[in-house]
Amino acid sequence: MEKSLYGLTTTDVRKLAYEIAEQSGIPHPFKSETKKAGKDWLSGFLKRNPDLSVRHPQATSLSRAIGFNKPKVDQFFTLYHDVLNQHKFVSSQIWNMDETGITNVQKPGNIIATKGVRQVSKMTSGERGSTVTVICAMSAAGVHIPPMFIFPRKRMVDHLMTGAPPQSVGYASPSGWTDGELFLKWMEHFTTLTKTTKDSPAIIILDGHHSHKTLAAVDFARENGIHLLTLPPHSTYKMQPLDRTFFKSLKVSYNREADYWMTSNPGKRISFAEMAGIFGKAFLRSATAEKAVHGFATCGLWPFDASIFSDDDFSASLVTDEPEVPNQDTETNNATVIVSNIIETIEASSSSHDVPSTSQINEDTLIPPAAHSGSTSTSKPHGISTFDLIRSISPPPKIAEKRKRTRKSESAALLTSSPYKKSLMDKLGSFKGSSKAAGKGKQPVRRPIKVKRSKSKKNKVDDNSDEDEDDEWPCLICGEPFSNSKSRETWLQCSVCKKWAHQDCTSGSPYFICPNCDSDESD
Repeated sequence: MEKSLYGLTTTDVRKLAYEIAEQSGIPHPFKSETKKAGKDWLSGFLKRNPDLSVRHPQATSLSRAIGFNKPKVDQFFTLYHDVLNQHKFVSSQIWNMDETGITNVQKPGNIIATKGVRQVSKMTSGERGSTVTVICAMSAAGVHIPPMFIFPRKRMVDHLMTGAPPQSVGYASPSGWTDGELFLKWMEHFTTLTKTTKDSPAIIILDGHHSHKTLAAVDFARENGIHLLTLPPHSTYKMQPLDRTFFKSLKVSYNREADYWMTSNPGKRISFAEMAGIFGKAFLRSATAEKAVHGFATCGLWPFDASIFSDDDFSASLVTDEPEVPNQDTETNNATVIVSNIIETIEASSSSHDVPSTSQINEDTLIPPAAHSGSTSTSKPHGISTFDLIRSISPPPKIAEKRKRTRKSESAALLTSSPYKKSLMDKLGSFKGSSKAAGKGKQPVRRPIKVKRSKSKKNKVDDNSDEDEDDEWPCLICGEPFSNSKSRETWLQCSVCKKWAHQDCTSGSPYFICPNCDSDESD
């Protein structure tokens, strides 16, 4: 359950202990009114099993859990292996690039406060901040590229870059998000610093955002000896070095530096003019060679290791697989250990409450009469196996029916390959042809559908038009603009940053939080 991201809570374990005791016929002191073991039993159970502990899990969206699956990961490593062998890349030529967001409202760190005080506060720059996009890149040899800043404004001014890391560049964008034109600017920045040419090529591993898949970016990369390889969708949290070892420490350092700035400048707010300087201090502290080298090794990118992820890493994606016969031997052994531990603890608890010892109970009485038929256990030929018992009480999660998709699932791709470039040109040609046939220079105008405002604050969308929205607003997950939406395709709005995404790109929950805001909250 833990490996499939549906771990049991303390209440679930207490209910499970009660059900096992009831169905096995073990005398117990548990209350039948609550139908669960007590907290004292749980405490004793954890003491008897030191390899178990109560942990606070990190939130993982359904899209990420499903997207990180073995077939797509294997397909990526096959493609990556072919590129490495063909061009004989070394560590200094292998790069990872990604965008992240920083805000002028920092997340306060822990402070020392008086015991017993119910509410402890720390000064921040505001209630909600504005986000500046920062593009970072690092190599498998431990080298970091000076970042590129994208400020949410119409025009760029030089003083916004005061205090930024040396050789950093900055640009302005009305939305503050990267697009095809700004990605091309970053490619020029990368080429200038790395001196990449066709004779000295490089490979950049990046996500599949639509801004990375423009024909202009592909042409520029091919002309300058850059190979662009995309990761499988929704897998960057596992397969991207920047996400694994760099971005979290970078944001922790940024929040710490922002705290220092607020303390040194009482009564002032952090504006865009101070953000680059605060980020520069955090970047110089976090951008170490050790983090970069370790990040590539953790993801199996360098040294190359296609088997870096075990079957346990893909357990969450199995929730959506078609029903199949489980590995009876492995799962039975695991279930036997769990049930045995629970039964031992129940017996110990029972003996301390003057309940007759289970050693005096015949084995047949431990098994419900209805379960004596159809057993597959070798240790209990006339009764239900421990595997079947645990599976019947707490069945593993499994999707009931396949979700209907209106969009084709994407996978890893070498963007600079000739077949991919041809597909881009064909797609662009068909788009222009359809527009010309319709007698228009662009696609028919379609307006974003707006959020229903209700007391529950659900983010479901309806078909009402909103004249003030922008047709080119990109999906937060795949990056495709709204104007390319299919008929009757549903979009959801992030409840934190108020930006939009395809419902098919999300988990489908009406309470949608985008990966950017989700990662900020989990840091």
